[in-house]
Amino acid sequence: MYAPRAADILYPVRVTGNRERSRILIVRLGAVGDCVHVLPALTALRDRMPRAFIAWLVEDRAATLIQGHPLLDEVIVLPRTSWSRDSRRLPTLHRSIRGVLSSMRELRRKRFDLAIDFQGNCRSGLWAFISGAKSRIGFAGATQREANYLFMRKHVRPANEKVHKVEKYLDLLRECDLAGGKTDPVLPLSEDEGRAMELWLRKTCAEELRPVVAIHPGVSTFGFFKRWPAEAYGRVVRKFSEIGIRALLTWGPGEREEVERIRHLAGDRGTIGPRTPSLLSLVELLRRCDLFIGSDSGPLHLASAVGTPTVALFGPKDPRVYGPYGARSRIVRTGVECSPCIRRSCSDPVCMTTLSPESVIEASLSLLGIKGK
Repeated sequence: MYAPRAADILYPVRVTGNRERSRILIVRLGAVGDCVHVLPALTALRDRMPRAFIAWLVEDRAATLIQGHPLLDEVIVLPRTSWSRDSRRLPTLHRSIRGVLSSMRELRRKRFDLAIDFQGNCRSGLWAFISGAKSRIGFAGATQREANYLFMRKHVRPANEKVHKVEKYLDLLRECDLAGGKTDPVLPLSEDEGRAMELWLRKTCAEELRPVVAIHPGVSTFGFFKRWPAEAYGRVVRKFSEIGIRALLTWGPGEREEVERIRHLAGDRGTIGPRTPSLLSLVELLRRCDLFIGSDSGPLHLASAVGTPTVALFGPKDPRVYGPYGARSRIVRTGVECSPCIRRSCSDPVCMTTLSPESVIEASLSLLGIKGK
């Protein structure tokens, strides 16, 4: 662990009143994968402070991942999607401003003693400050961005910037004596969604076509350069079909057309997955699959968190920091000289386009315990 420097700690972290019954706010606003990476820290925090009131501040796009979470007392949702939409037009701008101000007032009324900012940028730091918590913990060094440190009262510098994000988040708690011994990620269980996915799989995926491999080609708009070509996915689907493996093409909003294209490129082989109206419905589907294949994305980390073995296709990002955290995983990379990188976009992502379908197939069969065919 790192030795704190005077510049890193501005004020000691103090929780007023009964520490065990304090009111704690977790701040991790968006990005499904990053929210998944905070789950082990939530487990550790609850294990250390079983009687504390713990809430999570999150934006609407990732909210369904943690709503109903058994280790949380409250989930506070910021409707950023509607705020952003209303702010684009002058006639509705006032509605966006009014919504933001209302959320600020409501958050402050909850009187948190401690805010823990796992996100580390200006937006998350500002919301931690708005909460009114007198103790605010965040990162120092490269882990924080956009002057986030101005909003924090204690700063923790990770011992190594190249360790996995899960470990960084746990270190943030350990440095403040807020981490218990348990760190297993916990996701809410949805009995209704689970039954629906189980029924769909029984109707669609005959037992003679097992194992079932979920293939998720979609990535966020922001991370489009992490996308693997549809033609490559098509070759994997075709090969799986030839050796008796069910390829299940999963998809999210705006991705149906892409999986239909992949199925066409595979010679109309593979199965297009059901619509998953929430993140938890996707979780319940992935929980029931034998393997997951996909790029660095939220679904990859969801699959890893529920214990499904994963084949992770990595190009621009460093898998030491962003890879699946579960032990049963394989990282597939090309090893090109420019990877990993810190670019936000790329006109020629050779780290992804040169990644071979054969390497993905080999990694998949290894995890499934199937000898190469």
